[in-house]
Amino acid sequence: MSIDLKAHGLRVKPLEWVFSSKGTGRAAACGFVYVVWDNSHLQLTRLNPRTTEYFDDDDIQSYCQRHHESQVTALLESIEGGQ
Repeated sequence: MSIDLKAHGLRVKPLEWVFSSKGTGRAAACGFVYVVWDNSHLQLTRLNPRTTEYFDDDDIQSYCQRHHESQVTALLESIEGGQ
């Protein structure tokens, strides 16, 4: 069962992207680092345990935001389930 953030008056803060002059973008949240290369490839690194995956997507920043929101929701569900 997924927690309904809107029902609780909550929202997930958008990722804050930092872009370099080389065209790469970087954002970090919830134990993940998102790196978007200038050719729209995504490097998604989980910090603990350290794993790296690579993706291609037409709208990579939207993909990252959806992934981030799913991680926040999962974290809230684990906290809610532990009470």
